[in-house]
Formats: sequence, C-alpha cells, structure tokens
Amino acid sequence: MPSTKPFQLILTRALLLAPDGRSVYPGDLGVRNGRIAALTPPGGLKDERSDRMLDIQDMLVIPGFWDSHLHLAESARALLEINLRYCTDPLDFARLLREADKAAEPGAFLLGQGWEEDRVLRGETPTRTALDRICADRCVALFRLDGHSVWLNTRAVEELGVGKLSFPPSLLPRGEDGTPVGILYEKAVISILSMVQRHLPPGYQRRAIREAARAFNAAGITSVNDICTGYPANQWLYRKMQRGGELPLRVTTGSYGPSFLSRLAFCALRACNTEHLRVGPDKYYLDGGFGSRTAALREPFADQPGNHGLLTYSDGELTQIVRRSLRWHKHASLHVIGDRALEQLLTVYERLGSRPALRHRVEHLQYTTLDDLNRFKNLGFIASMQPVFLHERDLTLACLGRERMQGAYRFGSFLAAGIPMLFNTDFPFGGGRYPVKPNGSPYQGFEPLLGLHAAATLHHLPTERITAADALRAYTATPAWANFAEDELGSLKEGYRADLAVLDRSILERPPEELLETRVLLTVLGGRVVHEGG
Repeated sequence: MPSTKPFQLILTRALLLAPDGRSVYPGDLGVRNGRIAALTPPGGLKDERSDRMLDIQDMLVIPGFWDSHLHLAESARALLEINLRYCTDPLDFARLLREADKAAEPGAFLLGQGWEEDRVLRGETPTRTALDRICADRCVALFRLDGHSVWLNTRAVEELGVGKLSFPPSLLPRGEDGTPVGILYEKAVISILSMVQRHLPPGYQRRAIREAARAFNAAGITSVNDICTGYPANQWLYRKMQRGGELPLRVTTGSYGPSFLSRLAFCALRACNTEHLRVGPDKYYLDGGFGSRTAALREPFADQPGNHGLLTYSDGELTQIVRRSLRWHKHASLHVIGDRALEQLLTVYERLGSRPALRHRVEHLQYTTLDDLNRFKNLGFIASMQPVFLHERDLTLACLGRERMQGAYRFGSFLAAGIPMLFNTDFPFGGGRYPVKPNGSPYQGFEPLLGLHAAATLHHLPTERITAADALRAYTATPAWANFAEDELGSLKEGYRADLAVLDRSILERPPEELLETRVLLTVLGGRVVHEGG
C-alpha cells in the first residue's frame, strides 16, 4: 500500500544518473524516511505533498561522492593549519611561519602541512637548526606534502622526546652526537602524529573536523573512508559528533594494521557499527612515497642512482600479515606505490592464495608494469588510486624518468583489464598545486570534480585517460561495493539511501574540460540537505 506520509524532499525536472552510471534521463526524485522512495517521469511528483520541493530543471542528480581514501583527522587539521603547498621560495616559507607564530596562542604547537624541499629549502637539508633560524621559541611540526616525512625544530624534538624513539637511522636520522637531526620518515611519522595529537588544545580536533565536514559536503561528498584512523579515541569522537549533528558524513574507519592494540580495539568497535559509522579494513604501509624517495622500486630512482626506496616488511613479515588476514577473513588496505612493493605483495598472495570475497584494496599504485597488472587481476584485488596526483607530474617524472613514465597512473589499463577501481584523494597528502574554482579560489585537493577532471584530461598518455562516466563510477558505485554497501549506496535506485549531489550541468554529456567549472549546488545525506549553494 502506498505511503500517505509526505516526502521529505522532492527534486523535480531533474536529470538523473541511470543505474549503469553511463547515461542520464529526465525525471523526478522523491525522498521519504531517508531513502529514495520514488523515481518518476518529469512532473510525476509535482502534486505530491512534501516538506520541501525543488525544481532543478536540467541539473544533474548523482549519488553522493565517496572519497574512499583520505585521512579525516589530518584533513581537518590541514584545513586550519599553515598551508605550505603554495610556498614559492624560502622567503615565502619563512614569512608564513613567522606570521603564524605571531598569531598563535602562547605555548601552542605550530603545525603545518604541504612543504617540499625544492621550494622551501632550495637544496638545503631539512634539519631542526634550519627551522630554528625561523622559529625557535615554540614547538614546530611540519608535515611534508606526501605525509611521509615530518620536520621538527629543536623545541619540538625536545618536547616530544624524539631522542628516546628507537627507529633506525633510515627513519630517524641522528647527528654524530646521537641527537635527532629533526627530520623523520615513514613509520616514525606515525609516532609523531600520535604525540602531536596529545598536545592539541581541548576542542581543537572537534572544531577542525566540523569545518572539514562542511567543506567536504560543499564538494558533494557524503561518504569517506578514514583510511587509517589508528586511534579508538578518534572513532568515539566521530560517533559523538555524528550524534550531535556535527559530522554530516558516513565514515568508514580502519585500524593501523601493524599495531596489535589498534587492530584489537577496532575489531571490538565493529560491534558498535551504525549506518553512519563503520569499521573497515586494516591499513598496512608496504613502502613509502615518491616525495621522500622511499617508494620501493625495482630500478633505482631516476634522480637518485642507487636508491631503490624502502620496503616496510621482509617477505616473512608480510607473509604473516597476509596469513592472519586470510585466517580471520579480514579485508585489508595495502599501501603500495612502487613496483617492487607490488611485486612483493603479489608474490606473497600467489603463494598463500587470495580470496576475492574479502575485497582487499591496494592503495596508490603509482607505478606498475603490465605483467604485474595481469597478476593483480588474477588475485581479485581492488585498485585504489588518486587522479589528483597527476598534478604532481614533475615529481613523478623526476622519480621515474621518461622511459618509465608510461607505467605511471595506469587508469585506462586497469579499467580495460576489468579491475575494480576506486578514485579518491589521500587528502591532505600529495597532489602538488591545483587550478582555481569558478569563484577564483584554488581547489584544495579533496574535491571529486578535481579528480574527475584529472582522470579524464591530464594523463600524458591518451590511452590512460578515461571517460567522465567511468571516473564518476570510481567515486560512487565502486566504493560502495568495495565497502560492502552496494545494496544501499552508490546508485539512484528506489529503496537506496538518499545520499545525493546535484551538479549544475550534465557532466557526462559535456566536454571533460568543463569539469573544473562545474558547481555542486546541493548535497543531501540520508534525505537531509547538508549543503546548499555553489
């Protein structure tokens, strides 16, 4: 029997994305009880009762975007802290730090994100003494653009007790006197993140996450994978904020896999899953990144002969991790940037036997060979990639050289092989400098429209570019499937949750160059409007 309750929301005369994700059709969409309750021809709902009816003639309605790999707590802080992404030279860098130092509360940590050596140092080594020359009287912690290294001044080294950490010199370089030089890499960065979080003022994290959620909603995002939540305290904060209406996002979290306590805590938290907050895969880092030259490559870095990067685990250690995952039927999120790290992963899984039903994700895949791609498909992995990283092409070229560039960011090859592909941003890390929005402000890196544009237009090999429709699927339907939510999210179907984004044009029928000019007019989460404007 049809419901007599009024609709929460009706969108009339819209263009609706078809379930196949490759075409659009005109129609009306009605929402009731947080779900899509009606899809009719144009005008079919105009006489229905509703709490709100919007005529959006010729605007495109799509499922809400899903950023399936970002770092929520770090994203939130990055939007409030010193943005070093656009520093042009050492003088600009020093100016930003001194201005932030002057504006900060007494005793507060000075935190920043996005620096790169070639712009802020011009060949000088990032050491605590170099940072002391700019700011010595308060703790300073600056995370590199790719998130794989952190730069501290002397005050922070002392306050955080960095000298007591027991990492090898490759992760925690020390001077001749045994004192840390002030730069840390890879796993050591995780420790610094934990320490910094404990020094944040009360309420800071909550305010930052609230602002980040608002920004994500404005970009049309309704779901995210906080890919390495790490700390149970963050999970409880997300839950508390969602209950108070301060976090209008569906969040899937994940443990820091190498930590037994983190895995144990998040395993227990699965019992508290809700429709808005769920525990997802455990996260493991198999190698580093291009920016810090720690990604594991078979051939050395083009600009650092002899450096093949770093593998995080021995073959035996990785075998134990994979065996545990298979034994307990737990899907994993596996950070792999270089082809040597991918080779190690594929070999271990081929030896033990992959189980595609677990929907294991391999993150980044910034350099792959065609032979490895075929092995990847046979093992049933999901490819999780960041098209926005095409904006740092100069870095990729410096690392790989021209000959190997054809193996970078193989979007078209993965798609042609029939491999499930997720698109996301890894925000706030990586990506380089971005173009501007229609309002003149720069894109920040988390916006799905920026990723769609990159995937469709920026690759140096035309065969690796993909259509806006395929890129859109990698931001909607495929992440829903990868997160075992394909029966309620990722598509416009009756009975599905009403997580929607309304765009000002039909992006599937317009030149892909227009994607950067496209605006998000409306974002709806569970039938509730969480962003309106554009």
